[in-house]
Amino acid sequence: MNHKMVNLCDASKKVADDMKNFSKWVREELLKRAPKANKHIPHSVCGEFLDCEYNPVAQCWRGICNKCEITVEFR
Repeated sequence: MNHKMVNLCDASKKVADDMKNFSKWVREELLKRAPKANKHIPHSVCGEFLDCEYNPVAQCWRGICNKCEITVEFR
């Protein structure tokens, strides 16, 4: 396991102190934002394969279906 120091203000330190496993929570939150490889996912409506990119903010895969002319999200 690697170590990384995190600076917290008084308010955020209190929240962290009250958490059962702050380090685990930090790791999980960081991994949600980690880059993920693009996926080739079939659109369930028309069957077209979409080139999808992961959106870390929305935590989903997004692709554009040119046949249906819509943006599709996969979770």
